Amino acid sequence: MENDYKCLNKNFLIVSTSIDGTPYYIMTYHYYIQMEQADFVKIYGFDPPREFLKLEKMVSNMNDNSQISKENMKTIENNLEICTNLIFCDYVYVPTAICLLSKYPYAKQMEKCLEIIYNMMFDSNENNDEFLKLIIHLLKEIPIPVENTRLLFNIPLYSKPLIINGPIIKDLPIVNYSTCTIFKYFSIENIIFIHYLMTIEQKLLFIADEYYQLTEIMETFISFLYPLT
Repeated sequence: MENDYKCLNKNFLIVSTSIDGTPYYIMTYHYYIQMEQADFVKIYGFDPPREFLKLEKMVSNMNDNSQISKENMKTIENNLEICTNLIFCDYVYVPTAICLLSKYPYAKQMEKCLEIIYNMMFDSNENNDEFLKLIIHLLKEIPIPVENTRLLFNIPLYSKPLIINGPIIKDLPIVNYSTCTIFKYFSIENIIFIHYLMTIEQKLLFIADEYYQLTEIMETFISFLYPLT
């Protein structure tokens, strides 16, 4: 049976900074691949029945020596449960991701491009030449707009052109997301306090249940530092 592909419908924006301080914006598109267990064992070298026996033997040895903590036992029990579930499953769903990287924060446009790439990758009607042409088009043929201009470009399977805007002022950071997001999660007092902590270079840790929004929130606060950045 051929592998089946299922989209997780989760996109994540990640910002990575190089040693010279240059930010790189990475948009990732997450999905699952349904894989037969025999293929999973062959590719990843993980055999659930064999791992189950190894874990059971480990528990037996630890019990004989009475040298096992509750924390270690809990970890082993969780691993045993995972192996048991895998043994009785014909298929394994493997988490996978594709990503685009850019020096510019065109997150929404990269997100749409990744959705199209995903659809083309697993569409039996699409050929490899068209897919490669799209990749080359995205990487080599779309220039960054100059100051105070916008660029429209088309991608397959999407009726409307995508728009990327050049900088409004030469050294003003490009903001490609809604800065209103932080007002949804923070009071005015907390926004001012966080901004103050950033200006005196204090370390901040943001925690959220919807962690895929963290990058957008942090980038918004950083953009508020202009022209100090």
